[in-house]
Amino acid sequence: MEYIFYVIYRGIFFFYLILLFITGIKDIKTKQIKNGIPITMIIIAILYRLLEIKLKQNLFENGNGGIGFCLGGFPFFLISFLGGTEKMGGGDVKFMAANGLFLGERVLTASMIGMGLATIYLFVFIIIRKPKKGVALAPFLGIGCVCSIFLK
Repeated sequence: MEYIFYVIYRGIFFFYLILLFITGIKDIKTKQIKNGIPITMIIIAILYRLLEIKLKQNLFENGNGGIGFCLGGFPFFLISFLGGTEKMGGGDVKFMAANGLFLGERVLTASMIGMGLATIYLFVFIIIRKPKKGVALAPFLGIGCVCSIFLK
């Protein structure tokens, strides 16, 4: 029985990685993150955390999901609130809050990596040509999330 829970635990992690990829692609195409993606991420993060408790293991030492939820969502909410929604949309806020629930405190590392990559991209893009519309952040934030999982 323990083996089945472990397989489900790993499957949820794999599904999370797929969701990061899908979110990045959708954000590139539409510049929007629909509510279904963060809601799905929150549901699988809760399942992941419950299985973590059941299996008494924490694969990536990702800490407290509740704190990660706040650390992931609040800074992006402040940027969106103070800068206006034309600077950063609500989808990015919800996306990072959901990632925080999954990653715990590592969401700070993910945010820094993702925003750093987005900044580098913007500098290069501005040198080549002026961007017409805002830049999709989800691909960069998703890369940051993946990097933060595998960095110790």
